[in-house]
This record gives sequence, structure tokens and C-alpha cells, in this order.
Amino acid sequence: TRYEMLQTLREYGLERLAEAEEMEVTRGAHAACYLARAEETAPNLLGAEAAWWLDSLEQEHENLRAALSWMLERAAMNADFAEQALQFCAALMNFWEVRGYFREGQAFMERALAVSKDVAATVRVEALYGAGFLALVQGDIDHAEGLLEQSLALFREIGDKRGMAKSLRILGSLAGERNSYGLARTLLEESLALYHEVEDQNGIAHTRQDLAQVLTSQGDYVRARALLEENLLLYGALGRQYRTACPLYLLAQVLFLSRSDLVKAYALTEESLALFREVGDKRLIAYALSLLTEVLLQQGEPARARESAESSVASFRNLENHSGLAESLIHLARVEANQGDLERAHVHYEESWGMLGERDSKELRAACLEGLGSVAALQESPGLAARLWGKGATIRAEIGAPMPPVYRVSYVRAVTDARAKVGEEAFAAAWGEGRTFTVEQALIAPSSQAFQTNTPVPD
Repeated sequence: TRYEMLQTLREYGLERLAEAEEMEVTRGAHAACYLARAEETAPNLLGAEAAWWLDSLEQEHENLRAALSWMLERAAMNADFAEQALQFCAALMNFWEVRGYFREGQAFMERALAVSKDVAATVRVEALYGAGFLALVQGDIDHAEGLLEQSLALFREIGDKRGMAKSLRILGSLAGERNSYGLARTLLEESLALYHEVEDQNGIAHTRQDLAQVLTSQGDYVRARALLEENLLLYGALGRQYRTACPLYLLAQVLFLSRSDLVKAYALTEESLALFREVGDKRLIAYALSLLTEVLLQQGEPARARESAESSVASFRNLENHSGLAESLIHLARVEANQGDLERAHVHYEESWGMLGERDSKELRAACLEGLGSVAALQESPGLAARLWGKGATIRAEIGAPMPPVYRVSYVRAVTDARAKVGEEAFAAAWGEGRTFTVEQALIAPSSQAFQTNTPVPD
């Protein structure tokens, strides 16, 4: 049961507390109450009734904000409050992540870290890890790396193997974001070994999923599929069907990209989307909608694909998740190009390209260049298309991320048509010119005017 008061009654109550000089003790009791509430709730946020517990925190969101803000205001002068603020942040970590309060969570954690330099490492390290994770989710990779490396060093210092494993896992994911797949595999395999050592089944499962994503980018679909199916078997054996959402989504992605089974990929995507919606995970809902876009397009349903893509783009914009937004814009542009809306496709590819210039997502850069090249070819600019494709192929070769089979048929057809229009020699020359572009030159997106002529990409 909740109690509601009119604003005037609230203001009157605050005045009376101030008059009685009981404001501070009351605010302290309020903060202690909501710290206890957050800590009680935290273990349940990944359980079978996660949606209910997350909704309960959502209902108390303003109280949680007020209590944590009050603690932080006093933390600079009181080490006890500093420690409690860090504990509060750690307890709210999964709530902030799942419900999409990334910026808010990171801001609170960094404020708590700034006023708690003398707090015990065992308490401080969790906030370092959490702030690093939330920075990574928002695409602030350099800042995330610094925080996560600090957390790893502290976990090593205090001998916390489980903590070391989770920092290594997120650093491995970060290396994957940068398309440094060899480093990513090394870090993830070290993390997996530590999780096995401490017999942490949840950690093992999460790390297998991260490793599967790296293997998918490298085109090792067989091993990626095996790891994800292991997770589904594990969750089934443990009776944790609610935990199957991520492996279902990632397995759908593997089946789609490898062109193994589009019908099953569609069914698994829908199943994962329903589970993400059940717990209200806004970020993963947006990713599932983005994958659904691609599956629907391959199944010959461009109208439904466009609707799904637009929903995904809107969600990522609201979350201010630039990495996800850049990817979903590419998917939206593919649908628009398929429908003959080349001008809109061009606009969305360019918007994605501009965002990718701010981060090291080389695999997405390659996909964006390939899409821009296809639009150029359709707009009768085969020379420009060859330059863009040449650069895209070079990026893929450098990072060891081959084009997924699902895109190869249309890509080969477009390249063959463009080559026929300009001739083998001219096409090869344009392709070679594209290969010599530096990343900096390639980061300058072709202008709309360039797409209507056979002019080269500006450098």
C-alpha cells in the first residue's frame, strides 16, 4: 500500500520538521530505509520474479533518488555515508541497467567514487566496476576501459577471483566492441577459467554468451552456436527459463547471419523479445527489434521490417545509446533501400556513419560502407560504389570479420552489376583507390551531391 499527499501537505510537513529540528534525523531514517530496500531487492533482480521486483523499484524511483542524493551530500564529511552511498549504488546497478537509466546510474556512481577515496577497497571496487560497465553501455569506451582496469587491479589486490572474472569479462566485451577479437577471446577465456574455478554458473553462462558474440563476428558460427546451446541447456536444467532471453536472441542472430534457418531465427527472436519485454529491459528490446528487422527483410516482409526498425531506432534515441542507434540505423537504411527509398536510406547511412566516427566499431563501419556502396550503385554511381566497397573489404580483412553469409548474395550481385557497367579495369582501379583510403579519410561520409555523380569519396 502506498500513501499519497497533496503537495501543500508535503510542504507543510517539511516546514514542521524544520521547526522541530527533526529534518536531518528524518531524512537519515528515510535514506536508511531505502538503502535497506535496495539491498533487499538486489538479489531478486535476476531471478524468476525479476519483473515484479524491478517494477517495485520503479514505483519507488523518486524516493531512491532522494535518499541516495541526500547520502552523497553528506558523504564528503562523513566516511560512513560515503560507504553507504557506494553500497546503495551497487544495489541499484541491475535496476539502472535493465530499465535503461544508464546516465543516471553512472552519474551517481561517479559522484560516490569521488567522495569515497578512503573507503575500503572491497566496497569501492564494485562501484568502479559498475561505473565502467554503464560507461561501456553508453559507448564511452575509453572512459569505461579506465574504470574497468582500475576495478580489475583492485579485485586482484584483494584476491577476489569472482570480481577479477567479471572485470575480465567486461574488458573482453570492450575489446570485442573495438573489434580486437584476438584480445577479446584471450580476456574472455581467462574470465571463463576463473568462473569455473569458483564454480559460478551464472558467470560461466554470461561469459559463454560474450565469447559466442566474438566468435560470431569472426564467422565461427558452429562454435558460437554450441556455446549458446550449452547455456540454454543449463538454464533448462536449473529451471531458469526467464534467463533464456539473451541466449535465445544471440542464437537467433547466429542462425540469421549464417543463413542456417531463417524460420527458426524469426521464432527465437520473437521469443527473446517477449522475455525482454516481460522484465522491461529497454536496451535489449531495442536490439531484438533491430534483429527482427533484418529477419523480416530477408523473409520478404519490408513493411513489417520498416516498422520494427523505426521502433528500434526510436528506442535507442530515447536511451541515448549511440552504438545501438548506429547499428539500427544501418538496418533501417537497408529496408529503405530495399523499398526503393534511396534518399532516406542515404540519410540514415550517413547518420550512422557520423556516429561511428566517434568510436572504434570497425565492423559496423564496414557494414555502413557496404550499404552506402549499394545505394551509390542503385543511383548509377558504380565508380563511387567500388571505392566504398574497396574500403569496406579492407576493414573486414584487417579485423578478421568476414561478411556474414546472409548478406553475400545481394552484395555479390551488386558488385557484379557495377563491374559490368564501368568495365573490369575501371572497376578494379576504383576498388584499389578505396582500399588505399586511411580510416580518417573514410570517416568523412560522402555527401549527397557525390551520390548523384560518379565523383570519388572526398578526402
